Amino acid sequence: MIINAKRITALLAVSLLLSLICGFFSMAAMQSLPDSISVSEESQMHIESIPYVSIEADDDDAVAASAAVGTGYRAQVKLLGIIPIKNIDVKVVDKRQVVLCGTPFGIKIWTKGVVVIGTNRIDTLSGSVNPGEDAGICVGDIIECVNGVEVKTTDDLTKFIEKSQGSAVTLTIVREGKRSSVSLTPSYSQTDGAYRAGLWVRDSTAGIGILTYIDPGTGYFGGLGHAICDSSSGVVLPVGNGSICDVSLTGVQKGVSGTPGELTGFLGEKSLGRLIKNDETGVYGIYDMPYPTQDTVSVAMKQQVKKGRAQMLTTLPGKTEPELYDVEIEKINYDDDVPTRNMVIKVTDERLLDITGGIVQGMSGSPLIQDGQLIGAVTHVFVNDPTKGYGIFIENMLDEAG
Repeated sequence: MIINAKRITALLAVSLLLSLICGFFSMAAMQSLPDSISVSEESQMHIESIPYVSIEADDDDAVAASAAVGTGYRAQVKLLGIIPIKNIDVKVVDKRQVVLCGTPFGIKIWTKGVVVIGTNRIDTLSGSVNPGEDAGICVGDIIECVNGVEVKTTDDLTKFIEKSQGSAVTLTIVREGKRSSVSLTPSYSQTDGAYRAGLWVRDSTAGIGILTYIDPGTGYFGGLGHAICDSSSGVVLPVGNGSICDVSLTGVQKGVSGTPGELTGFLGEKSLGRLIKNDETGVYGIYDMPYPTQDTVSVAMKQQVKKGRAQMLTTLPGKTEPELYDVEIEKINYDDDVPTRNMVIKVTDERLLDITGGIVQGMSGSPLIQDGQLIGAVTHVFVNDPTKGYGIFIENMLDEAG
């Protein structure tokens, strides 16, 4: 038997190279692949952004038994259909249709409780004190009750403190989602001639953004693609009561490197709906005005999103309707820990670049469309490069909306 040494050497070299590639890719893929995906009858079980991996169910019998909407099964991601990389969960869902928006809207939030945005010292007869700090209250805490009675406004808190006449009061606070009680003893301010807690608090806020979608079946809307936070503390403002309204856009401050641009305008008096939830992934509520339920677009699953050409739908000052602008999806991230930064987007449309410089504040929530499907929404702009920003998967917004 004659052995071709050159051929064996070549085969060994190819085998070694393939092993190294597979090993390297496996480590990288473990970090970049999603932990779970959703599929419908119309969506294929593969990841568009990583074409050289496939997804195969662990058990065909289990898949058949779990084909009903709302059920799920385990699947395995493989490199080149051969090398196992990762196990993921697959959930079976209905293919969804939503009304595409891209229109500006105003947001008004009255918080559930009051948010601590700062503390200050009080000049008393015995010297300078800070009752809030002494009680262990921190910036970002939410004060819900005083002595068991609900606090709805900053005036409510002020009245409770003055009524105490210096006696200790029990505050129910929420910090990082956990509720607790603290004792605070107000001090008499020589400057104000009244009892004070040494706290700066906020009970409301307002802003402008872009409405992303409306569910034609329920009237439930989603917008912004990120939470409304207190500008001082960064805490997500809890909604006690809220509404959305019309907006008149008046101009654009063009974005440049180091200085984000901004859409300018003012809130109108026309109510559009009720705000129910302010979450990390956006703002949600019930849209009360008529909308075209017949004009819907399909929603893409996150694994269907791919790098390359896409479009952003948004409304600029002077325009009565939203318009499509060309963008490029440069990067895709499936990390569940950063649900609002799933895509890196680059604006390529010269019309938009000339007017805004790219993405500006106030564009958050602008729908992103690829291959005729809604894939997500704009969430942030890169401060040092306004032509680029982040986007959220629409799947993340719909999951949160319920």
